[in-house]
Amino acid sequence: ATCLSIPPVAFFFNLCAWHERRLGKKAAAANNETLSTVTQLFGNVATIQAFAQEDQEKERYSGMLCKESALQQDKLSFHKKWIAALRFATNGLYIVSTAYAGHLVNKGQFDEANFVAFNRIALMIGGSFGQVFNLLGDLSKNMDALDNILRITERKPLIPGDLGLVLANPNGRLELDQVSFAYGSRPSNTVLKQVSVELEQGTVTALVGPSGSGKSTVMNLLARL
Repeated sequence: ATCLSIPPVAFFFNLCAWHERRLGKKAAAANNETLSTVTQLFGNVATIQAFAQEDQEKERYSGMLCKESALQQDKLSFHKKWIAALRFATNGLYIVSTAYAGHLVNKGQFDEANFVAFNRIALMIGGSFGQVFNLLGDLSKNMDALDNILRITERKPLIPGDLGLVLANPNGRLELDQVSFAYGSRPSNTVLKQVSVELEQGTVTALVGPSGSGKSTVMNLLARL
């Protein structure tokens, strides 16, 4: 009975571990989104203040934190539940097997020496089960870490580096012609509205304006950032 229980218990473990990894990926994605947003907020705090968007950004960031916290709680709750169920199942199988062996001893179909040997073997199998589960748990964590690394190293840039116009004889002149721009995190707030800038070769041009007027945004657009 103990040996026959190995396949269903292993299947249950793999199924639960797969679902926990799935929940972990969702939580990690929410965490990355939150970190990216807060980086943008701190980097563009002057622009946010200039457009009086502090309350809206605070509400949006709070919502993202609540979403991330809820996903983390779901993952932790599921982990506790399936680990408890797994331990209950393995311990229950050991108790049932031991009770059945004791029943056979009482009926004279199983002697005491074999009963003691059976208990030792069952404990060894149970201990091996525990070690295997611990190793599989570590393997699952390592797979999640590897998946995160691969997601970073294999991600494709939004602006492909091998595309675009290659100038045969660049003269060093840069121009923005009636450019409007809004950040992806705040598409409803237009930072630049039909801005035109001409930068001639060999000249020095100063962008002057109050905080949040879009000077850094213009420089980032010119640098293709």
